[in-house]
Amino acid sequence: MTLLTKQAVIIAIIGLSTGSNLLLGQASNAVEKPPVSALNQDSISASAQKVLKALGEKAERAALDQMRGDFKLWQTAADQNRPEGLYLIGQCYVYGIEVIADANKAFSCFQKAADSDWASAYVQIGSCYQNGVGVAKDETTAVKWYRKAAEQDNALGEYCLGQCYQNGIGNPKDVVEAVKWFRRAAEQGEATGQYSLGDCYLVGRGVAKDATEAVKWFRQAAEQGDANGQSSLGFCYQDGRGVSRDLVEAVKWYRQAAEQGDPTGQRNLGYCYQHASGVAKDHAEAVKWYRKAAEQDDAIAQRLLGWCYYKGIGLRENEAEAIHWLREAAKQGDADAKSRLIVINNRK
Repeated sequence: MTLLTKQAVIIAIIGLSTGSNLLLGQASNAVEKPPVSALNQDSISASAQKVLKALGEKAERAALDQMRGDFKLWQTAADQNRPEGLYLIGQCYVYGIEVIADANKAFSCFQKAADSDWASAYVQIGSCYQNGVGVAKDETTAVKWYRKAAEQDNALGEYCLGQCYQNGIGNPKDVVEAVKWFRRAAEQGEATGQYSLGDCYLVGRGVAKDATEAVKWFRQAAEQGDANGQSSLGFCYQDGRGVSRDLVEAVKWYRQAAEQGDPTGQRNLGYCYQHASGVAKDHAEAVKWYRKAAEQDDAIAQRLLGWCYYKGIGLRENEAEAIHWLREAAKQGDADAKSRLIVINNRK
């Protein structure tokens, strides 16, 4: 999986995505701040922990609701230069919650929080520099901030630093060093770090190949609700890697990933429905899941959906739609899609 895809996985905590326009938020009615005397420091910390817990569990909607409800509290804390308040108000500027979304103001809040040695703010600043959000893009500086967070045992900072090493972002590529940082994040219970470490073990990247160890880490990530971990654990069950082959268990994990919107899980669940692998054959259901993944630019799903249109599997034959989806897959370099387009053209 590419770093850009992984960036989408950590959007909930970092709050930044290269595919989103942070300047299109809507302002709500003006919010009256509570008097400073009403500020309870324990309540700020408790509120922040609820948000971070929800985000860590990928419950982004619950986290955003918490942010809306506690905006006044955080604004007062930010006015007092409390790092928790600055950090969370920065998130509000990212999401456009009770304020107009503004990347520059978000970055300024994160910088002020970082001045108080708030490690989570270091990760935010690193993400801003990596993606050019609120500041000029500078991957070398991004790595500097990720490292600063990682060296304070911030699990997300460790994961992000590992991703930079794995992909050669901001410093030379070093897959062994990547494994080191993924492991540190994973051992702290960071789900994306657990998934990434499992993936390294599965393919033997930066560490000796060990499917059993891969399954161990995929399972820990999956049980925390990480969609990549769920999809990968499903694959291991389907293929019998590091665990006894169990097609029903594979479907279970694919479904959990698919229902979170993971395109790999959606595509693999569709395949299971098409081929009666761990579930009753249902071509219409297969097409449904292929389409969801294809619409997220999953090249294999685009090719499979295109072939379903061509062969009339789960829907009526439609050559125009078949060619459309096969071309979409071919644009991404899918060799099988290119071959099938040649087959269709030769039959005309």
